Amino acid sequence: MKRPGGKASRAEGPTISVVIPAYQAAATLGRALASVRNQTVRPHEILVVDDGSGDDLVAAPGLELGAIELLRRENGGPAAARNDGLARVRGDLVGFLDADDVWSTRALELLQAPFLAPDPPDVVQGRLVDAWPREAGLAAQSAPRHSFNVGAALFRRSALLRIGGFDPALRSGEDVDLWIRLRAEGAVVRRVEAVVLTYVRKPLEQGFSPSHLHAARLRSLKRLLDRERARHRP
Repeated sequence: MKRPGGKASRAEGPTISVVIPAYQAAATLGRALASVRNQTVRPHEILVVDDGSGDDLVAAPGLELGAIELLRRENGGPAAARNDGLARVRGDLVGFLDADDVWSTRALELLQAPFLAPDPPDVVQGRLVDAWPREAGLAAQSAPRHSFNVGAALFRRSALLRIGGFDPALRSGEDVDLWIRLRAEGAVVRRVEAVVLTYVRKPLEQGFSPSHLHAARLRSLKRLLDRERARHRP
């Protein structure tokens, strides 16, 4: 949705908020913010949540305060940081981008489109590619894939608030847990086949492991079952 002259326009239809949790991310935050600014459909607000970083995020390239809001908090992990952002923003739709990842130029345009339909969903999920560091000895990018990574999706804010957002007790697997709880509450999810996110792997990060993913799913399912038992307990 570009205006004449090729300039990106504000989102038409549901408003979009972007929340970027950041921890020790001064070196990469500028790149992430550039990918948000270069969207063909721009968000109505961008909120960076500093999760108790020791480095100087204010000095990060591209962080011009005024155009971007910065929220500081004590370190509590990505789930807690995203929840603080979710409580602060006011858009109809919310996108979460980690400070070391990058959106494709049309990410918000493609993810927003299904919300403009007569029967809009609660979540729209795109695909991502993994970008591996050179020292990993792998191809520069993986094949496109769907993932539980929340950076590859756009969420209706009311659907996230309905389930209480992310589980702040989880320091990992919080994205898998969120998806499971959304599905359990009957959230309608639509998929688009376009790649909307480049997931930048860290030099020391383990490669994608199905066993790690399955373990996160099982932990989330157990937590869901425990909550359901507690809800129906006399």
